[in-house]
Formats: sequence, C-alpha cells, structure tokens
Amino acid sequence: MLGLSFEKMLIAGIIAVIVIGPRRLPHYAQKLGELIRMFRAQLTTAQTRAAQSVGGRGLGVT
Repeated sequence: MLGLSFEKMLIAGIIAVIVIGPRRLPHYAQKLGELIRMFRAQLTTAQTRAAQSVGGRGLGVT
C-alpha cells in the first residue's frame, strides 16, 4: 500500500492528531475518504474509457 508500513502509518496518524487536533480529525478523515473514493471512481472510469478506445479488455480493468 504505497510502501507504507504499519509503523509509518501510525506515526503519520499521531502527527495528524497533534497538528489537526483530536476534535477536527474525524472531519478531515471523512473528507480524505471522500477524496480517495472520488479519485478511485475517476481512475476506474478513465481505465474503462482507455480499454474501450483500444478496442479490448487488455488493460486489466476491474
């Protein structure tokens, strides 16, 4: 997962709690989740369109 180990993710989470604050962290985590879902949906759409434009399913669209 992007080369991140559990330890690195834990450190990033601790830093986020310190910088953002524990009260605002859930809001920012929700926004990050929405952004990632939107990005993945657009990526899937782009992969599908690319596969259709080359006339096959050879791009591994899932």
